[in-house]
Amino acid sequence: MAKLALTLSTLTAAVALTFSATSQAQPTTPTDHLDDLEALVSVLTPANNTWGSPCAIDWLAGTAVTNGACAFTLSLAHAYPTVTSTVRLQWWGASNPGAPVYYDQIGLEKKFWSITDVLDVLPGDIVATKYAGSGSSTTGTIFVVAEINHELTLPSGNERYRVDIVDSTSSPHGSSDSRYQAVSSSPPVHVQGIGTGEIFLDFDPVSGTYAGHTWSTSTGATYYPNTSGSGGRQLVVGRFDELKP
Repeated sequence: MAKLALTLSTLTAAVALTFSATSQAQPTTPTDHLDDLEALVSVLTPANNTWGSPCAIDWLAGTAVTNGACAFTLSLAHAYPTVTSTVRLQWWGASNPGAPVYYDQIGLEKKFWSITDVLDVLPGDIVATKYAGSGSSTTGTIFVVAEINHELTLPSGNERYRVDIVDSTSSPHGSSDSRYQAVSSSPPVHVQGIGTGEIFLDFDPVSGTYAGHTWSTSTGATYYPNTSGSGGRQLVVGRFDELKP
C-alpha cells in the first residue's frame, strides 16, 4: 500500500509540474501590428515615407514620418486601441519609448515575454537593440520579425538565421531592402523611413544565447556581436503581451 501511495504521489506531482509549466508557456504572438505595418509598406511611396520627427502615421492616407522605435510604437497603438499614450507611459515610463527602453522592458518582461531561444521566435516578435551612440548617449533600433528561417551552421558552431523584418531606418538593409534605390548617384540616395529588409541573427547553441546580428544579408555586411563593448550591439527578442503584468 505504501508503494502504491508513493507511486500515486509521484504521478500527481508530475502532473502538477507539467500543468504548471504549460500554464506558464509563452502565448502565441499577436500579429495585428505586423499585419498593419506590412499593409502600410505596400502602399507607401518614397514621397510619403519620411525619416524624421515628430513621428506620425496616417494609416488611411498611407503616409508616415517615423524614426527609431516609434514605427513599432505607433503600430501597437493602431492595432490595439487600448494601448494609448497614457497606458504606455504607465507601463514603460514613456509614451514614445526608444529602443533602449524596449530593450530594458523586455529584460524585465513588463508587457513582454523574453524569447531567449531562437527556435521560439515567431512573426510579430521584436528584436530590440541597445548600444552606445555619439557622445554619452545610448541608442538602438527595433526590428519587427516578419519571418525567420535557418540559414546555415557557421564554422564557429553558431546557427545563423535569416530574418525578414519590418522597421524604420535611414539606412536600408542591403539591396533586397524595399527602400534600396539602385540609382547612379554616388552615394545613392535611398528611401528613408518604414520598409522591409533582411538581417542575419546568430545563435550560440552551446551557451543558449544570441551571438549577434548583421545589418543586412549582403556579402560584407557589418556584423554586430551581442556585447556592450566597442563595436557590439546588445540585443534581446521580445513578444508583446498586453495581458502580461
